[in-house]
Amino acid sequence: MPDEFSAIAAGFANSNAFYIGNDKLGELSITTAQMCSLASSVRLEDGSCQWSCIDIPDVEGWDLPACDECSGLGNGLKSFIAMLSGQAQGQAKLLTSIPQASFQGVGSSQTWTCRHYSSGRGRLVMPEGDDQKGSSWYIDGYGISLWVKQRGFLEVGAYPGCAQSWPFDVDTFQVRVKLEG
Repeated sequence: MPDEFSAIAAGFANSNAFYIGNDKLGELSITTAQMCSLASSVRLEDGSCQWSCIDIPDVEGWDLPACDECSGLGNGLKSFIAMLSGQAQGQAKLLTSIPQASFQGVGSSQTWTCRHYSSGRGRLVMPEGDDQKGSSWYIDGYGISLWVKQRGFLEVGAYPGCAQSWPFDVDTFQVRVKLEG
């Protein structure tokens, strides 16, 4: 992934990551959206990747972090999706508690947080740009995280201090949207 907010906002595609860009995101008529984590190396019986998706709640009225590149997107949901791409800036903000979704099969007991933490966790946090070793966002409780400025970590995955307790490596993050019509 690019390290600069402006490069992410413009959109990019490489061998292991892509983002459509803020201009194209702004043109979409989105009715609902989900954020999904996947383990591409673990296949289910039907051949699909090990996955878990969480509905993005109504974010209108949230006190979202600063996102200079997101200001013209038209609504809070689109701004939030842009921030999930790695564009969040500013002070750390606890945004919401998210449902404790599980994966399937061998991962059915694995939520988006470290197994050592209670099921009451699952808060989405967008820290300051250089906070948390460059993470753009993370699930509180040493959970799934996105690191734009890697500093030795993966770009997407479970927090390194807890990753060894997971039954598989989460290596993919996607946002799925449902469009009007």
